[in-house]
Amino acid sequence: MGVAAQAGLTDIDADRNPVVGVSLLEAEQYCEWLSKASGLTVRLPSEAEWEFACRGGSDSAYCWGDSRAESTKHANLAEEATAELLGDVSDPAPREDGKRLTARVASFQANQNGLYDMHGNVAEWCEDVYTMNYSNASPEGKPNTVGSDGSLRVVRGGSWASGMEDARSAARVALPQDTADAMTGFRIVVEMPEEDSQE
Repeated sequence: MGVAAQAGLTDIDADRNPVVGVSLLEAEQYCEWLSKASGLTVRLPSEAEWEFACRGGSDSAYCWGDSRAESTKHANLAEEATAELLGDVSDPAPREDGKRLTARVASFQANQNGLYDMHGNVAEWCEDVYTMNYSNASPEGKPNTVGSDGSLRVVRGGSWASGMEDARSAARVALPQDTADAMTGFRIVVEMPEEDSQE
């Protein structure tokens, strides 16, 4: 039984809620389709790109700083009731707003980059193969393609089922690339064509 069904809630697919239940391959296929349809390069972010976008210039635990209390303005994370329901959430968020699944996109404040829901709501696929550390990280921020298990990919940001610790800007999780659950979705990068420089 899925988490949403277990919770007795059915609004996870409501309009303007983020897409969930998408495997890495399905997310990549969507990017490929949108690239062809738009004529632009559309792809998943590298782990480095994702963290840069999330932080919005901050070097604190979260894009808004280190305050746990501020999370109520910025992130849809697991509150105490959700943590009790799921049974395996440590460090629940300090709020009781009744949101036990995904929230509408942009329900919370944006970060300094103008991006919404970088913390919580849905965890987001990155292109990188998971490694325990950053020893294979590219200095250019490109995806890491080398790992001990190529079937494990990086997921960032935490979800509505995550506690505070798992939603930090630097927190990272390894998931099998065929995972398609109610906590995982994706965010795209659109590469805009460079304008021709005029002399």
